[in-house]
Amino acid sequence: MSRPSEKTPLLPIAVPTKLSTSLNGADDKSHTSEVILLFVSLLVGAFQLFTFIYFDNPSARPGAIERTLGPFLFPLASALPYSIVIFLPISAVVFLAVPYIVQPESVGFSRTVIVCCYLLVSTHAAVFMSSRGSGRLDAIGLGRRAR
Repeated sequence: MSRPSEKTPLLPIAVPTKLSTSLNGADDKSHTSEVILLFVSLLVGAFQLFTFIYFDNPSARPGAIERTLGPFLFPLASALPYSIVIFLPISAVVFLAVPYIVQPESVGFSRTVIVCCYLLVSTHAAVFMSSRGSGRLDAIGLGRRAR
């Protein structure tokens, strides 16, 4: 029977490996895309918040921002809450169903895409509903005259 040397450990020890901090090519592209989508989501969300806070109340004292951007953003501010609420259920269902639809390693990226698309589509719908004044909102009973 051979005897193990005294330097040989009795318990199996995993060989320490150096953790790689660099991402491989596919993960790097995915990470870059995710950062870009998060940045776009932040910009669109900030735009929605700015529009809603500064232009939803028409009785506010007009300043330089309201005089220059007001004709474009007052109708958008009145349509924005409705478009956000209209698209929220669809986005929430898809957001919760993502783990069952996509591969496990791309769940985070897919959720980032869903949030970005939700913000972009709700903003686009608000622009569509507010185009040509608030006539479209009044026609479906959601305009300022209907309140």
